[in-house]
Amino acid sequence: MRARAQAAALFAAAAVLHSAPALTWFFPVTKHVAPSLLGVRPEGEVAITFDDGPDPVSTPLVLDLLAHHRVKATFFMLGDMAKRHPGVARMVAEEGHQVGLHGLYHRNALFRSYPTIGYDLKRGKELLEDTSGQRVHLMRPPYGVLSTAVLMHARRLDLKPLLWTSWGRDWRAVATKESIVSDVMRHGIDGATVLLHDSDCTSAPGSTHAMLQALAELLETIQERGLRTVMAGSGTSA
Repeated sequence: MRARAQAAALFAAAAVLHSAPALTWFFPVTKHVAPSLLGVRPEGEVAITFDDGPDPVSTPLVLDLLAHHRVKATFFMLGDMAKRHPGVARMVAEEGHQVGLHGLYHRNALFRSYPTIGYDLKRGKELLEDTSGQRVHLMRPPYGVLSTAVLMHARRLDLKPLLWTSWGRDWRAVATKESIVSDVMRHGIDGATVLLHDSDCTSAPGSTHAMLQALAELLETIQERGLRTVMAGSGTSA
């Protein structure tokens, strides 16, 4: 009985150790404790980021909008998507945007083993670098969920984790241009790292249509307010 209790205690301790980094999801605390992890920018700056691509339909439309407004962004790509659409991944890099890793697959780290996460990050990084031709140093875990294993492997692979300070919740079936803009602006855009999605591969089908409309309005707002667009994880003006 005592042995079972000890085993249960060890299992519980291991589970806590594994999942503790996921508490970074509680943004109000993390924003003050680890602002760089959330991508808190200096006043007057904003970083636009996209998850889940590259997508052969919606990513080029995003690139057109960014080019029109002369804005550079960061694309956190899935390795599996880059493998399917290597030309789109290279297009993103060739147009001067930053490529980051969102994982090989879009899976929650809390339910994955240490070696599986290691393979996911290593293989995903390799695929992105091969297809885009760009070195990858940033990573954003699916769902924004970190674990001890993710942090350990990220450090080994020279990958810096980066979450976000403001999101449009554009993955939802009920999302509209108005709701996306409202959500982003409610969290704040000045000094923000903004999360949107350039693919609906893990979102509601067709959700990128509303995102594109919202993106156009957000880019206009950024310019009207005189904010500087910067690359995520750096201080370089776009």
